[in-house]
Amino acid sequence: MSQYKTLNTSTISGDKKTKKDYITEIREMVLAKQVAQFIPELRLIDVGDFISCIHTERFHHLSELIESAAELRFYPNTMLFAQNASYELDWDTTPNILLHMKFSNDGVQAFFQLTMSAEQFGVEIDHCIFDNPADEETNTSTFMNALNNARIQKQRPLAH
Repeated sequence: MSQYKTLNTSTISGDKKTKKDYITEIREMVLAKQVAQFIPELRLIDVGDFISCIHTERFHHLSELIESAAELRFYPNTMLFAQNASYELDWDTTPNILLHMKFSNDGVQAFFQLTMSAEQFGVEIDHCIFDNPADEETNTSTFMNALNNARIQKQRPLAH
């Protein structure tokens, strides 16, 4: 089983967190849980293919690979590759792949970075856009519902 993490830099630098930081962390945890559903399919793509596509900037081909993996768990055009990626590769560590992604469903757009290595993956939300913005808590609930509605097999609501 893969481990996931959020990549919020405010926790690394020791800055005091604001309410917005907590909201972002909640959204990242929810997004990471959903993204975890198609990480096994992404890992079926050879890491060499990821690196080759990124190095030669064949982003259209990379997009097809990523979106075909996502479409096993999400409805088409909801979890998309945002046409930018990078990799870290050296002699002493396993490769790291960074994919810029876009989630879009039910009036919510989230732009985020997905990092993958052999052992774990992480997400960091760059920004969210809401067609009908409200307060942060309502927006977070809208985001969670949009993610759940984008899944081909929806998760059951939590019992209260």
